[in-house]
Amino acid sequence: MKALLMAALVVIGLFVAGSIVVWAVKAFIGVLFYVLIGALIVGGVVFIAGKVRKSVGGTSRRQLR
Repeated sequence: MKALLMAALVVIGLFVAGSIVVWAVKAFIGVLFYVLIGALIVGGVVFIAGKVRKSVGGTSRRQLR
């Protein structure tokens, strides 16, 4: 009887630990996804702003030196 109870507690403990790990990994991947998307958006805006600034100004840094 005691061995059956211990086995059940081990199974329940593994289930709870596995559920917590799955939840943590999903949360980490979600945060990583949003950070990656944000970095791509910011990088794209900086790239486009640099191109627009260069085309409107008519000169580049290389010509000013």
